[in-house]
Amino acid sequence: MAELRIESSQNARYRTWHEVARGEVREHGRTLVFGARLATEVATSVHWDRCWILPDGFQGELPDVGSRPVVLAKKLFEELDVMGTHYPLLEVKLPDPLPAVNLAATGLFVAVPFQDPVNVGAVVRSAVGLGAAGVFLLPSAANPFHPRSVRASAGAVFQCRFSSIRSLDEVEILGFTPVLLDARGEPIESFQFPARCLLAIGLEGAGVAGLETCGSGTLAGKPRCCPRRTIRLPMEGIESYNAAMAASMAMYEWKRRQ
Repeated sequence: MAELRIESSQNARYRTWHEVARGEVREHGRTLVFGARLATEVATSVHWDRCWILPDGFQGELPDVGSRPVVLAKKLFEELDVMGTHYPLLEVKLPDPLPAVNLAATGLFVAVPFQDPVNVGAVVRSAVGLGAAGVFLLPSAANPFHPRSVRASAGAVFQCRFSSIRSLDEVEILGFTPVLLDARGEPIESFQFPARCLLAIGLEGAGVAGLETCGSGTLAGKPRCCPRRTIRLPMEGIESYNAAMAASMAMYEWKRRQ
């Protein structure tokens, strides 16, 4: 398939890619995948609209994605390759709407508040690997398809179901039991996970107290259906774990019980 060439930084398509590389994913409805192994895996396993972006002079073999590759002038490619991979980038157009959380399913769900896209990607990677049923994104959360989140997730974001919520109340009225991680909670070792469990991870620094700013009490006059529970992880000699690590540990314990 014949390639297209872009030589100017004023090209509209190039400018879109440049903005996406900086994280403006929602505005453009697409993401970029960086890194030889990850880009190749996504090219062969994800069937959304894709396009290869090549540096001028690239001679390697790439999986066919059904669209014409675009060749960038060397300087333009170097500017776009913000992660310094020196390998073709894969553009992925996100479907609208994205696959949403199945609200009727049982199992473990995860509520993510993180502003750091790397933490979002790390939690999604664990959620997919450990069989969580879906991820709810709170208003503070970074877009899971931010290029850095895609990379931190090792592509798991393309296998996950996402829904956005304004507060934990929205899932409580649907019959999910929010389970918050906090050092003052009951020990996870003796905790019985509910059949429809929403693991809520605190904000860095603020902890679970920060989640209360996302909403509490009732939503549109509807009462909570399920009381919130709080659990703690085993911990000695430190004040806290990295939030993404703590979430992964809790998800592993849930999975171990299955």
